[in-house]
Amino acid sequence: MFTETETNSKILNQYYLFFFLHLFRYDDNTYAWELVVMMRKAAFVVVSGVLRGYGPVAQVIGAVSILIVALSLHLQFQPYEVHGHDTMESFSLHSGLLILLIVLLSTTVSTENIKKSNSLGPASTIVTIVGVFGATLVFFLVSNWLILRHSHDHPGPLGWLAKRLTKRHVQAATQPVQTVTNSSGIQKTLEMVDRAVTHDKAVKIQTSSTTSKAKALSAIREREKKADARVRQRLLERRNNKKQKNKQKINKTKVEPTNNATQVGNVKRQLVKKIKTKERLRNVFGKLDLDGNGVLSKNEFLRMIAGILKKKVNRNVLECCWEAAWDIRKHGGNGELDAGTVAHWLELD
Repeated sequence: MFTETETNSKILNQYYLFFFLHLFRYDDNTYAWELVVMMRKAAFVVVSGVLRGYGPVAQVIGAVSILIVALSLHLQFQPYEVHGHDTMESFSLHSGLLILLIVLLSTTVSTENIKKSNSLGPASTIVTIVGVFGATLVFFLVSNWLILRHSHDHPGPLGWLAKRLTKRHVQAATQPVQTVTNSSGIQKTLEMVDRAVTHDKAVKIQTSSTTSKAKALSAIREREKKADARVRQRLLERRNNKKQKNKQKINKTKVEPTNNATQVGNVKRQLVKKIKTKERLRNVFGKLDLDGNGVLSKNEFLRMIAGILKKKVNRNVLECCWEAAWDIRKHGGNGELDAGTVAHWLELD
């Protein structure tokens, strides 16, 4: 015989809610969930009566609010013992919420028709019918599929249909807890616990190390990218500066020959005015030809020009004069000019 407490506990644990000829049993800690279901039904009645004077839209919004709260509570606690029953209840609440939203949409779109003829328009009627029947059909299909999947052991027609239409629901295997009765078993259990704790710590350390390594590598890559960008920028600036300097040199080279040629022409004209004749050039040439070989070296030629002009001349201009005379030389070895070449350069022939 059972005591009163044991009897009450067994009655509460065997509390069933019949839904589509299938038993829904609550978990031990949610056996009072039927109160929530009854409060939901009562809330529907109260909201429908209170909001009747505000029109169908207000009634639908109130019902939608109740279903949203009920769905949130159900998803939070999942009160049924079998997971498939929780799934069926979730589909039921979702289907009811979808139907109410479709009705709300149809009612809102057909407000003018409702005021005139107290009826929905043709498009709203079609949407409402398709939505309501579609949601209901989906709910019935899912519910029947779940019922059949969990009814393979049923001896009647339900079990026969379940075996031919669905696969058996496989529950997660659970290992029985064995009672440790001796010291060796306790020692093994402690070793297993210690091994599990050590493994967990190792996994945490490895995960932390992997995360830290990934962060460090990411930071290094970012620094390398920034460094590469700075190097590329500096190389680009140097290349641009070098190109600019080369352009300046080229322009300077282009300008300087023109200026030097003009100055060489001026020096040439001044020499012609001073010397005037080829004979006088020969006399000056002989005075500067100290070794008497009949030719002038580059330094002697430059001293000749400075001595004739009796003023300081730019070294670059003197060099250009030597090059100009050297290009038309007729006699003389390397680095030497004869009097005839100089006269020819001065056009005293």
